[in-house]
Amino acid sequence: MQTESVAHIGNRQPLRSVAEAGIATPPAQPLIYVTLGTVQRRPELLREVVAGVAGGAALMLAPPEVNQGSVRTAVERLLNDETLRTGAGRVAAEIAGMPGPDQVARVLAERFAPRVT
Repeated sequence: MQTESVAHIGNRQPLRSVAEAGIATPPAQPLIYVTLGTVQRRPELLREVVAGVAGGAALMLAPPEVNQGSVRTAVERLLNDETLRTGAGRVAAEIAGMPGPDQVARVLAERFAPRVT
């Protein structure tokens, strides 16, 4: 049986928490967002959750629907739905294609460093 990870990300952005956990490349696994109300008060988090769900890489459970049965159903879908895994793979490939911090810092330094004449 495949083992999935469960993490609490608090009210931080999901990708930021993956990076802070020391995971160099986020796994190509779908997510279940259990928002418990926090996301509704943070528009930037809500946008990220909506994008994950719309991109086919995540499911979301909002406070009124969080119970033992709904969580079980979501986890079973996460484990068995190939469409979600494919969506997560697309997101992982997009992230892998992004420039790393060193490259971004170099470009910013080239563009905005003071010019000495």
